Amino acid sequence: MCGSVHPGAWALCTLDKENKIMSDENGTGSNAVWAIALIVVVAIIAGVLYYTGVLRPGANKKTEIDINVTAPAPPAAPAR
Repeated sequence: MCGSVHPGAWALCTLDKENKIMSDENGTGSNAVWAIALIVVVAIIAGVLYYTGVLRPGANKKTEIDINVTAPAPPAAPAR
């Protein structure tokens, strides 16, 4: 703890307004922000993989469709 080794060592400690030693660790709010940011990044990556077809089974499967279209013949042009 600050000041326990040398009487003048307390000057090296950082104190907040209540004279409590401030820790160098991240606070709960900072951890929450990083957790939300990580969730957003993972969701974006998952969305990209889904829409490109990597995560959808059968998305790259080709289907052949045989279509026969019939239309009436165009009318004959009038003679000149």
